[in-house]
Formats: sequence, structure tokens, C-alpha cells
Amino acid sequence: MSLDLNVYVKKIDDSIIPKWIERMNQFDMECEIHPDFSFNDHSGFLPFKIRLNNPKNEELKDKEFISDFEFYKDEFDLQKELESLQPKKSFFQRLMNKSNKKVEYANTEIDSKLADCKFVLTFNWGSHNSLELRMSSLSSAIM
Repeated sequence: MSLDLNVYVKKIDDSIIPKWIERMNQFDMECEIHPDFSFNDHSGFLPFKIRLNNPKNEELKDKEFISDFEFYKDEFDLQKELESLQPKKSFFQRLMNKSNKKVEYANTEIDSKLADCKFVLTFNWGSHNSLELRMSSLSSAIM
């Protein structure tokens, strides 16, 4: 089983990577993202090297770990999404010239914020690995 965390942004580029890692390291760990990572062309498996600074479990002390999650950056257009959610008119609705109810992506307030977003960032983690959960949830919150 896995879970997707979606983050909608107006823009994203590689200038955020140092700030992202700096923020990640404020959570009592030292982590490094794969050196070839770029928002411009990356899709899929995204590895990190991690050392926990003060783990409660002594067996984790002074060890390096490799963890990852799946990362995807896709274009996002709220209008196209709303059009794809709009139900097709039935034969009788077309015959009676009835209009469909307005469809919302989430709700009016959230849709107004999503209208300016151009990208959706997807952070996918597998439920079998709690370090993946940590890395994907912190990363998505920082973005």
C-alpha cells in the first residue's frame, strides 16, 4: 500500500533545493538529496542519504541510511481538471437545454487558491517504510 501527498505550486525550480535540505536538517537529522536531482527532469525514485542525530533507538545511532520516495512534477491547470470532472449531459438534459451544476475540484475557497497553480508535486511513499513517510511528509510540508 502507498499514499500520495500532492502539493500544488505556482512555480518550482532548483533554487529551492538548498533551502529544502536546510529545512530537512532542522528535524534532528543530516540528509543529502541525490546530487543529480533537478526539478526540471526528475521523475520517480528519489533517494536520500540520512543520519539521525539523536535517535531514541540506540541501534540507529551513528548509522547512515538510504531512503527514498517516488517524486513526480506534473503540469496542473485547474480549468482542464474541472472540465474533466464535469459530468456529461444526459439525453434529456440536452433535450431540455438544462445546464449542469458547477463542479468544484475541492471547494470554492481551495479552488480559488489552486487557480494560480501551474504544477502539482506528488510525493509517494510506501506504507512499509516509516523513514519514507518521514522524508516524503517533511518534504511535502516544506514545499
